[in-house]
Amino acid sequence: MAVNIPGERELEIDGARVCYHELGALDGPPLVLLHGYISSSYSWRDVWPLLARRCRVYIVDLPGYGKSEPLKGPWTIDDYAGFLNRLFAALELENAIVVGAQMGGSIAAWFATKYPERIKGLVLLAAGAMGERRTNMWLYKLVSQPILGRAVVQLFPQKLFFKRLKDAFVNQNITTDSLAPYFRTFKKTGHIQTRIALKIRESFGDKFQNFEPHLKQIVAPTLLIWGDLDPLVPLSSAHKFKRAIANSSLAVIRNCGDFPQEEYPEVVTTHLLNFIRTTESANSTYLLNNRAY
Repeated sequence: MAVNIPGERELEIDGARVCYHELGALDGPPLVLLHGYISSSYSWRDVWPLLARRCRVYIVDLPGYGKSEPLKGPWTIDDYAGFLNRLFAALELENAIVVGAQMGGSIAAWFATKYPERIKGLVLLAAGAMGERRTNMWLYKLVSQPILGRAVVQLFPQKLFFKRLKDAFVNQNITTDSLAPYFRTFKKTGHIQTRIALKIRESFGDKFQNFEPHLKQIVAPTLLIWGDLDPLVPLSSAHKFKRAIANSSLAVIRNCGDFPQEEYPEVVTTHLLNFIRTTESANSTYLLNNRAY
């Protein structure tokens, strides 16, 4: 298992220090990986090695997560789409394939609606904000409080943290040791992570009504990767994404929960490489057919 991700770098965006990893083929197509809530770039630890043979891979710690500092509030979905636009500009990225998991998938999809010129392809894994059931919102609101939330995070039992996290996994081969980095980061900034996630969630409206209409604007080829038994973002959400995004396809992973890239990294990597190959081929055909003579 590839745990230590090489190529760690930093830059400053809007006064916040942002950590990311840049690695892989220098002449390969750019591929940007975004993680979800309570997570970090670490979630791609078993996916990047094969991708790096084919692509120039950028694995980002979103602001407020991992080693990245939080942006100034209010932390809406527009704020995070704007952050990605500035990150892409700083890294001189154009026509990238963007892969987002969980909350990172929702951010990636919104980014694709706001800055379509940046996106050549889009991959969403277990992305939310499409009407899935609410789970323990009272706990999220409690943990997100600036002062009280910090105390709750400090007192949060490690055993309960791992239980709640592993409840989102169907493939229980994942070990507690492999999830330990998430707990260490949660103890430091869990109240900030939760407040950010809650603010982003509120951006979509009480009934997620602010999201689906915008998805119809996405024109980039899109791959949806979903676990068939996801307890947090059910397969019905994937079908909503598929209906909303015209140029989309769905890959369902059996016996899989909310973290496909961690439960079945080999399967996810295969889907990603096939999508990258297809997207690159389609783009080359388009350029050839539209070449000026």
